[in-house]
Amino acid sequence: MIKFLVIISLLYSTTTFSQVRLNYSKSEIVSEFSEYKFRIQEFEYEGLDAVTIFTERVNLLYLFNSNNICKVSILIPHTQQDLKYFIEEYNREYVVMSDTEWKMYSNGNVSTIELIYTQGKQAFRWITN
Repeated sequence: MIKFLVIISLLYSTTTFSQVRLNYSKSEIVSEFSEYKFRIQEFEYEGLDAVTIFTERVNLLYLFNSNNICKVSILIPHTQQDLKYFIEEYNREYVVMSDTEWKMYSNGNVSTIELIYTQGKQAFRWITN
């Protein structure tokens, strides 16, 4: 029983950390993920500040506007199984627009989630209004 609870706990924590952080500031994202000892890389991407977080299940790329607020997030699953997990989760939690697009409505904001191909891998691009 304890082994089962540990496995569930690990799955939940990985899922929690795999969430995007749209409308968060750069400092909030870096601070939050620094607490969990994930590898974090800050850099500039096409003239925008960017942060990449490397987790067990996904890599996350956050792009920030001129006010250092995240408006675009890209979630890159490591395995096909992880990709399938997120597709199933998005189908349950969000409005399905097509096989490759979902909408999330939250607190008066609308976010678009698109399944894209980047650097030869499938990824999810989150964009907020």
